[in-house]
Amino acid sequence: MSLKNNLVLSYKILFKKDGHVGLAQLIKLRFKSLFSKKIKIGFGTVYLRSTTATRRFHIDPIIDYINKYSEKYTCDMFLKKDCLSRFNILIIVKDFAHIDYQKIIDLKKKNKLLIYRITDSKSEMYQDGNNELKQQIALMDGVIVPNPLTQKDIESVNTNIRLIEAPMITYKYKKNYESDGVVKILWEGYKENLESMKRVHSILEKLNKNLSCKFNLIYHSDISSKDEGLIKYIKWELSNWENMLISSDIAVVIKPIEDKYQQRKPSTKINTYRLAGLPVVCTPSEADKMVIEHGKTGFFAYTDDDWYEYLKKLIENAALRKEIGRAGRQYVIENFSIDRISRKYMDFFDKLVRDNNFIK
Repeated sequence: MSLKNNLVLSYKILFKKDGHVGLAQLIKLRFKSLFSKKIKIGFGTVYLRSTTATRRFHIDPIIDYINKYSEKYTCDMFLKKDCLSRFNILIIVKDFAHIDYQKIIDLKKKNKLLIYRITDSKSEMYQDGNNELKQQIALMDGVIVPNPLTQKDIESVNTNIRLIEAPMITYKYKKNYESDGVVKILWEGYKENLESMKRVHSILEKLNKNLSCKFNLIYHSDISSKDEGLIKYIKWELSNWENMLISSDIAVVIKPIEDKYQQRKPSTKINTYRLAGLPVVCTPSEADKMVIEHGKTGFFAYTDDDWYEYLKKLIENAALRKEIGRAGRQYVIENFSIDRISRKYMDFFDKLVRDNNFIK
């Protein structure tokens, strides 16, 4: 496609009258990419209204960092009606929406390198019954996964796999570990994942009888706010998310060992808690096990006795909350910064360019 046609198509896509969010950012990226002589990388498919979380952790920070520091690559996003042939490398993030098998074949014929970036997955997605998805993954030049179990799921389909977690964005963090009289234990997530947390309710009731200090469990979720005394529900809002984190004292999550989907979850939630400086007690996923050193940067709780012991220690001891919280935060800063994760992406790009004898 000629530069003129590319500009015309870009204009039509970017200036549609449907209230696009982030229009200025997209315009800047689009025109910078079109005129660049670097290897062009496209991330997508981006839905401007409904990919907030995916863009926050898997697209925007990587694009911004590479565009700022790389002498070899330039990055942009692609939308569902975009011209994909303008890119040299395409990162298909989360799913293959609007990129069917035939489009992948066409892009491969045009000497495009294709990467599938898995953000969250169920093991059954890659089983024998889902032949279309398996065929699409098999055509990829590389696959990026967030969890070692996901890597095992797809090794029979595509062996060029790289484990890269989501970057953690620095924001507000906890500085005062003394409680305001009530120790706040926080869980954040969608209400469909809340059921597994009910396991700790009886443990909290037992702790409430045995401890002199006050505490409560806060579910910060897509659910109506209500106060049940020991357990409180607060509706999640983007405007109150960070303040809720730093006003809490302990963070918890259960990813059941027997739940194949939960065990394939990335460590994003755990790392978000810890970046805010919160000490974490969790029944971990496989990815969580890779990023927490039990007793130093968090606690693993598998049995009811574990949950009772670690929650009791943290509820009663502000100094321990501070020690574990700060150690966890430091680990996340050192290992999941935008700089570190973006360089992992670029290392993978370099490998694919070399392995495929790619010449722009």
